Amino acid sequence: MKRVVFVVLMCMCLSMISFADVTVYENDYEDPCQNDALVGWNWTNGAMTSHTVVFADYSGNTVVEHTGVVDNSLGSSASNVRFGSKWDIVVSGNTSADANDYIIEFDIQNFQAGEDWWDPMPLEFFVLTGGGNGIGRGSGVSNYYIDDGWVHVEKSLAELTVGWWNGTAWDLTSTTPWSIEVGGPGWPGTSVPAGTDAWSQIWLMDNLEITMIPEPATIALLGLGGLALLRRKRA
Repeated sequence: MKRVVFVVLMCMCLSMISFADVTVYENDYEDPCQNDALVGWNWTNGAMTSHTVVFADYSGNTVVEHTGVVDNSLGSSASNVRFGSKWDIVVSGNTSADANDYIIEFDIQNFQAGEDWWDPMPLEFFVLTGGGNGIGRGSGVSNYYIDDGWVHVEKSLAELTVGWWNGTAWDLTSTTPWSIEVGGPGWPGTSVPAGTDAWSQIWLMDNLEITMIPEPATIALLGLGGLALLRRKRA
């Protein structure tokens, strides 16, 4: 009887052990061989808009640089404008299907706002699984001021509640690439008045990481192991 009680207590203690988080993706963009292929996009209903996203050096630190150029100087009416980027990332070790088990974090900075436009810069981000357009959810819009400098963003995937147009049911254990999208302002964008001269908006992103809380061994499995040890001693 004492041996059984010991096994039960051992199982309870082991079940409460805190297991280290698993890093399923990490990139500080300092290693050119690891950098992902960045794809920029822009959307407008009239104004001339362009967007580039590149790896850029800022004081010896490589970051993801997003630059949008907006020009409604020749427009006859106001135009809604937004821009951002979306790229695939390769994750590994993503064994949990529960969005509560995943944390995404990165650093972001509203670096330059032309003519005081978009200061704050309203940005949102999405995490998609399945590659390509994929399926997933987003963060909703947050405002980033130039004076804030670098801001650290950290959220559980379960906190992302904004639906993606192609669906919201993640396949979190997918072996195909995941995708990250960062952009803004939120749909349908910010209205730029007719006659507004060209201006540039720049924001920066760095240190993207996704971690997963591992699923600990179950009490049942530990109990079976303990009973096997007892049986071996009795033999």
